[in-house]
Amino acid sequence: MKVLYVGDVMGKAGRLTLKKILLKICLQNNVDIVIAQAENVSHGKGMSISHYSQLEECGVNGFTGGNHSFERQDTINLVSNLNMPVVAPANVLGDTYNNFKIINKNGFSVAIVSLLGYTIPGGYGNKTQNPLVCIDSLLPKIQNDFMGPIIVNFHGDVSSEKVMMGHYLDGKAAAVIGDHWHVPAADERILSNGTAYISDVGMCGALDSSLGVDWDIAIDRWKGSSAKYRMHNNLPYQFNAVLIDVDNTSNKVKSISRIREIIQ
Repeated sequence: MKVLYVGDVMGKAGRLTLKKILLKICLQNNVDIVIAQAENVSHGKGMSISHYSQLEECGVNGFTGGNHSFERQDTINLVSNLNMPVVAPANVLGDTYNNFKIINKNGFSVAIVSLLGYTIPGGYGNKTQNPLVCIDSLLPKIQNDFMGPIIVNFHGDVSSEKVMMGHYLDGKAAAVIGDHWHVPAADERILSNGTAYISDVGMCGALDSSLGVDWDIAIDRWKGSSAKYRMHNNLPYQFNAVLIDVDNTSNKVKSISRIREIIQ
């Protein structure tokens, strides 16, 4: 089974990027299931119902989440609906509906889980549970009902936390996929017990931007301005993802490779 994990879809430019290129990528690589990071889909804050439908039409089968997942009511509604393939970080306490989802497509199935970085981005104070404690309690619940591969998304800034989670879940999850940086890492590999790992997939959206927003405003804010961020929607666009080939019998990964395309 080939699973394509697509990095943070950043606003309108990210949605247009997937519309332009996702089908081609899937056909070229015989992709069975597509998972995308959805916390920035709608103007950088969560995902609206209409934008969910747009990305589903583009070919996305499941959606992971991050620190912005709880900032839009539509996203919360999608996550809380057990029939919708959308998750938010499972280690934000008090939101027990967002633990995991099973994604079924083309006769294949995967479980998806998102975890929020403990140090940064945090953002929920004492509501953010230690992700190691959270995943320890969650894995048995998933495996009680599901015997297929588990994709764990770790949404955080601190590279040491991401690497530790990869090794902690080596042999327990099919893949540990980092995101939130919006900049692709070059450390994709298969760990010793068969789990695929990368520290960050990167993003989909405007290339000539500061992680998807206008760089001039980002610089002004760095200097102390209170100007609001503005999404950058002009070409060129970037597409970043990882392709994971999972053995259908062992649930271990045979290969992981980065995919990066620039759309002019």
